[in-house]
Amino acid sequence: METISQESRMISEKEFQHVAKDAQILGVETREEIKNRYMGSDARPWIVAYSGGKDSTLLTQLVFEAIKEVPPSKRNRKVYVLSSNTLVETPHVIELVRKSIDQMNIAAESLKLPIETHLVEPDLRDTFWVRVIGYGYPPPSRLFRWCTDRMKIKPSNRFIIDKVSEHGEVILLMGARSEESAARAKSLEKHKLIDVYNKHTSLPNSYVWAPIKHFSLWSVWAYLVNNPSPWGGDNFYLREMYKTAGGLDGECGVVFDETTEPCGNSRFGCYTCTVVEKDRSLEGFVELGDEQFRKLIDVYNKHTSLPNSYVWAPIKHFSLWSVWAYLVNNPSP
Repeated sequence: METISQESRMISEKEFQHVAKDAQILGVETREEIKNRYMGSDARPWIVAYSGGKDSTLLTQLVFEAIKEVPPSKRNRKVYVLSSNTLVETPHVIELVRKSIDQMNIAAESLKLPIETHLVEPDLRDTFWVRVIGYGYPPPSRLFRWCTDRMKIKPSNRFIIDKVSEHGEVILLMGARSEESAARAKSLEKHKLIDVYNKHTSLPNSYVWAPIKHFSLWSVWAYLVNNPSPWGGDNFYLREMYKTAGGLDGECGVVFDETTEPCGNSRFGCYTCTVVEKDRSLEGFVELGDEQFRKLIDVYNKHTSLPNSYVWAPIKHFSLWSVWAYLVNNPSP
């Protein structure tokens, strides 16, 4: 009998079929809940976090399916699908994200759904290579993980704050699940993602909701492979990407605050990530014949081989003009 593997366990085809039945029921219930909330009395727009990974794909798929069932006359709430590109994403992942959001835009227009996508990027001065080569920053580490804030949090939060300014309040739909890692479980607890909207802990006038929090890992995959993507995406290709990268579990999501663990431990993080020892996704692609990514592994290995260092910024409290004032009033030693 065929088995479906994960690093820590195996699940038989029979078990997967049983999970698939439960996943279908849970999917219908979740879709109905999304539809009812969409037609609720408030008009706050939704911002759906989409990273291209399995959880965010399931979340976005259920939102699409739910709004398709809403009568056209009641499709009044705006929905933004928000993705983030750090500019050092694993190539296959960013290609998938770009293709998916293009397909979403076409499908939304064809189906007359009030859904639009946005792909945000960091400012040039906050990109990885400008910071490391231009400003002389050390590669990110667990003690100095500057990359998450500058390359992920700021671009996403800038978009959210802009929508808050436009609409007054927004609701963030996140693909977090209670079964996930301890770090994500803490994030769920911090934001209290229960069955009502809760205020975000750091973003003003922003509320959070995790519609798929009751899905297990295998129910996520069961729903995706048994229900075609409403925008024409290929969920089987997504599954193969995960298997190539070494497992069906982790992913790197859209990040809104610093409680999120570094993405290096996920299946698909940045190819420059120096927080972990190995880039499992790139190595998996190369092992299956994608030689084009071997050079990225070489770049990664060079950065991770740099000696550990400690960081101190003695002049961090100087303003621009206090820097110049000190320099012009004190001769160089």
